[in-house]
Amino acid sequence: MDTAYTLKNGEKVAIRPLEDTKEDTTAMLEFINSIRAEDAKLSNFGPPLTFEQESAWLRDIVDQSKDGKKLYYAAFDEKRAIAVIGITKKGDRSMHVGVFGISIDKKYRGKGLGAYLMENILKESARALTITHVELVCFANNTPAYKLYKKMGFQEVGRIPEKILYRGDLIDEIIMIKRL
Repeated sequence: MDTAYTLKNGEKVAIRPLEDTKEDTTAMLEFINSIRAEDAKLSNFGPPLTFEQESAWLRDIVDQSKDGKKLYYAAFDEKRAIAVIGITKKGDRSMHVGVFGISIDKKYRGKGLGAYLMENILKESARALTITHVELVCFANNTPAYKLYKKMGFQEVGRIPEKILYRGDLIDEIIMIKRL
């Protein structure tokens, strides 16, 4: 999915695979730390990550992508990373299943980028990862994400009551799956 995409507001973004470079590590570090500082409705939260931590994560992404175990892309505006999307292939008796994740900078949410990224990575993952199903989890109070996942064909298959502690409230975790 090496491409350019035009958002609903006319702004163009570049989409490409992540590379194990100092530039991509720096861009992704700034991105994930901004998501963590926002306290977005994601499981990944806490203090800022270090360059070394992000570098190790990126190296793992690139290595496992070469081995057909992961498929990751990032979107960039003119200056910085604005989104990351990925699917990780499970192992053993679940090797036909991929685990999905996406994060988008709050300035770029609701502009069609998430749907575009999802549509393309879901198509590509069946071939690239040789999977037949994709699963994800979603905070029950993340209505925009839930609606997008439903629109993309995911079905809710379960809930874990009060699994997530988010800003002092216990939130259900929704489990969703899509057959490719």
